Amino acid sequence: MYASQYWVAGILGLNLLCGSVAEAQPAVGRTRVLLGEDREAYIRENLPLGTEEGRIFWPLYERYRDDVGYVIDRAITLFAELALRYPTLTDDDADELLDEALAVQQEEVDVRTKWARRMREDLPARTVARFFQLESQLSALVKAEIADSMPLVKTEPKNETLNPPRNPLRDDRNRIRN
Repeated sequence: MYASQYWVAGILGLNLLCGSVAEAQPAVGRTRVLLGEDREAYIRENLPLGTEEGRIFWPLYERYRDDVGYVIDRAITLFAELALRYPTLTDDDADELLDEALAVQQEEVDVRTKWARRMREDLPARTVARFFQLESQLSALVKAEIADSMPLVKTEPKNETLNPPRNPLRDDRNRIRN
């Protein structure tokens, strides 16, 4: 459920930032592959589990993904908000969005910490560690795709006509005269 919401919000957000779905489609398509069923298939392929471990792990995994889904929903909301405010982003807006982005990142760490503890109650630590390595790889790829498609916040340069930047090595006033 969350993966499709994430994908739709990503298209809408990228559409607002890029100007058209056609421009956004390649990034969204790559990101979609890293979510949902493809994500679970990747975990299944790369996390060797015995029968008993699998019986314990997969229900925990589903509950973990539900918790992560809430964090993703907050990230989607933040992404959409940035897309809406981007053309007229003020310092106050940037302040608010930065605080929210940091809160979402902290919440992601909190959810992972909670579930790492919970999984280690019933599974070997190496299995849990490997799972979270795989999760981190996939999350990093998704975040890289989003970051690559998101423009940087615009800033206003200082008034350079009153105080132009100078290169001290090229400024005649700093040269030693013969």
